[in-house]
Amino acid sequence: MDFICLNFSFMLRFSQFNWTEFEGEFWYCQVVFDAETSEEAGLVPPADDSNPSTGGCGPFSWSKLIPLSPD
Repeated sequence: MDFICLNFSFMLRFSQFNWTEFEGEFWYCQVVFDAETSEEAGLVPPADDSNPSTGGCGPFSWSKLIPLSPD
């Protein structure tokens, strides 16, 4: 699953985030952070999500989402 959105850290730039589920866990990777247009951000190939626990997010690692349990 991919999302293209405005990046508020880099004003008027666009980002691409990839999300995946792997072995019951959810992960995300920010593939693009400074594209000038949403079209440019969308042209970048998605990250390798075959095993996000070992890499595949370009030079960075995937980030694992950890659910919070209610107190």
